[in-house]
Amino acid sequence: REFESIGLATGTTYRFQVTAINQAGESERSEPHEVLCAGVPGKPTGIAFTDDSRTDTVVSWTPPADNGGSEIIHYEIWVGLDGVAPDRRVWWGPGTVSDTLTFATGTKLQVQVAAINAMMLQNDISGVMSPGASDPVMHYAAMPASAPSVIVAGSTVVSIRLEWDVPDDLGGLAVTGYTVYIDDALGGPLVHVHTGTERYYTMIGLLTGF
Repeated sequence: REFESIGLATGTTYRFQVTAINQAGESERSEPHEVLCAGVPGKPTGIAFTDDSRTDTVVSWTPPADNGGSEIIHYEIWVGLDGVAPDRRVWWGPGTVSDTLTFATGTKLQVQVAAINAMMLQNDISGVMSPGASDPVMHYAAMPASAPSVIVAGSTVVSIRLEWDVPDDLGGLAVTGYTVYIDDALGGPLVHVHTGTERYYTMIGLLTGF
């Protein structure tokens, strides 16, 4: 009970009618059904988050290069909480920048953006289930932690031991590690020398007197 019509013009709306046939003859025609000949749009790309805070963010994206053959009417943002696959629509509208979206501090989100064209609206195709939905992007409703307070806990002629406290402001998430940078004692740039979970670091092999 299906029929595939090929050779149609993209972006054109056609009307179809169907009849049923038995040994007594052909039925009356069905009500005309309008069908827009088009596919789903391509994937939006460049998903980015701006105006970040512990709770609020604004999502932006780049439109797909392919609109599927019909006008893109609006975009939808779908999210999955705590890292699960997106299953909840939290915004839809025109343009490539969302309104401010608010989530609980520390929430881990998977976010997808879907372009919805006229064909999808006509056929009630969900954005998140569409092959035109963007690839999922991870986002946290949080901010980077504040800088830790560092002290020199020990020193020798060739080494220095640094220690630091947990930051006063965690930004809404637990700290998962610390990074240490050091310069060359001659005014050069600070470069990365260590990353770890401990709150201390001993640098050895330093030049005495610097």
